[in-house]
Amino acid sequence: MRKSVCIILCVCVAFCLCSCERVIANNADELSCFDWHDQFENGNSITLSFSGHNASFVISEKDSNKVTISGFCEISENEFVIHDSTTKSSFAFGYDVYFDHVDIVYDNYTLSLGKI
Repeated sequence: MRKSVCIILCVCVAFCLCSCERVIANNADELSCFDWHDQFENGNSITLSFSGHNASFVISEKDSNKVTISGFCEISENEFVIHDSTTKSSFAFGYDVYFDHVDIVYDNYTLSLGKI
């Protein structure tokens, strides 16, 4: 009898631990589930990261100059909008998510960022 109870308890614990996996259901989930980055030959880099309902888009130049757009982020199937809390402006980006990278479109320019 003790073996049966122990086995059932182990199965229940294993089931609970295995069911805590995050399921990526759509493009918006996949975009916000990962951080994205690219390093250019001239030393400049771009990073896009998400934390809860906030996003941060950082352009870093090799001479330590940095431009940051960060704040509340709204994400749809093909566009995300960052409402920058510093400048009180909104920036809309189109995007396409692939397995290992995302293409971000802003003002008809496309950037390809790799998954971190």
